[in-house]
Amino acid sequence: MRKTIAVLTLVFQIALTFIVTLCIYMVFALLDNDFGVDGLFGLIIFQPIMAVIISGATILVCLIAGLPIRMNNKLNYFWTTNFHIAIIGTIRGLTLLFLALLRLLVKL
Repeated sequence: MRKTIAVLTLVFQIALTFIVTLCIYMVFALLDNDFGVDGLFGLIIFQPIMAVIISGATILVCLIAGLPIRMNNKLNYFWTTNFHIAIIGTIRGLTLLFLALLRLLVKL
């Protein structure tokens, strides 16, 4: 039962990460679009394909980096007891996303 919950948690995290990264990519692609005929075609056809590829690659890299943390008991204990490191990383990432969004909006 414990392994089933661990696997379901991992699958849920992967699905949620995929949806969020896909949405973030599409918002940035929409804001960076020039809305010409070729830009609209690229936005409708090519950008979703690129979003899926980049989101999948991001999740794969995170799995390669994060799976040893889950499997090694000492690393897992350190990571779960020092959860503030993950919170600081999340705040840094969201700050960088916000700054990139501001750069896009200033460019418009």
